[in-house]
Amino acid sequence: MAPIWFVPPVFVKTETGVRHGCNNAKEAFEQLKTWTRRGPRWHKAVTLCLSMGHVQ
Repeated sequence: MAPIWFVPPVFVKTETGVRHGCNNAKEAFEQLKTWTRRGPRWHKAVTLCLSMGHVQ
C-alpha cells in the first residue's frame, strides 16, 4: 500500500527542540517513537499515524 503524502509536510518537534518535516505518517511515527515524554498530545499523534494504516 502506497503511503499517503502530507502536502505541506507535517513538522514534528523533537525533545531537543529541532523541527523535523515529515512527508507521510510512517515518517512522523518514526520520529514520535524516539520521544521519552509521552503525554496526551503524543498519544493523539501516534493514534492518528496508526489510523492511516501505513505504519507498522
